[in-house]
Amino acid sequence: MTSSVHRSEPAGQPTATFPAGAAHITWLPRVGLGNGVDTDDAWVPVLEVTGPVAVRLLDTLARADVPAFAAPIRPGPDDVWRLWVGTRHYFTAEQVLLRTMPAILADNPDGLR
Repeated sequence: MTSSVHRSEPAGQPTATFPAGAAHITWLPRVGLGNGVDTDDAWVPVLEVTGPVAVRLLDTLARADVPAFAAPIRPGPDDVWRLWVGTRHYFTAEQVLLRTMPAILADNPDGLR
């Protein structure tokens, strides 16, 4: 997936990022943020979080070479973003999330939806 420039927090409408492969379009929403790792053709949703947490997770998963994508499913003050990871990288993503979520949630106690 082609990644847009990461923002510290999602602001306003998210920037559309269109994945490189046609197979991606059937798996991911047309609008959202990618982490720039494009090594999978199928996606699985893993978490629903706030926008700031989604951005941190995209960066964290990119450092682990895990393809990830986040899109808003309920924008607004009580926002909800869904995070997807590439299916071939699910196990690695699970390990990364288990290791990093406690620190991320310590900084954002209401970040998990």
